[in-house]
Amino acid sequence: MLHLQVEVWLNRVLDSMRSTIRHELTEAVSAYEDKPREQWLFDFSAQVALCSVQIWWTTEVNIAFSRLEEGYDNALKEYNKKQVIVSVLTYWMLLHPVSFYFIIFRRSY
Repeated sequence: MLHLQVEVWLNRVLDSMRSTIRHELTEAVSAYEDKPREQWLFDFSAQVALCSVQIWWTTEVNIAFSRLEEGYDNALKEYNKKQVIVSVLTYWMLLHPVSFYFIIFRRSY
């Protein structure tokens, strides 16, 4: 009997975790374009931020392909430039989080 109670409790914990991640993911995807990326990234857990970035990357690549089909020949090249800048910024943020945080947020003082 005790074994079943533990399983029920663990299943509730799992359901709660899934619900929380789903909610946070919805919030992160919705807020992605509302703030600069370097600020947005600090608002969410790494798991949620990474998944949200992958969702937006897929969306933006599809948009670039649509623009290419519409005759805009530089669509993919321009999107690639944007991704290089974003990647460098993200890697720098991850390698130097304290100094990056200070540079970005000291402007508010």
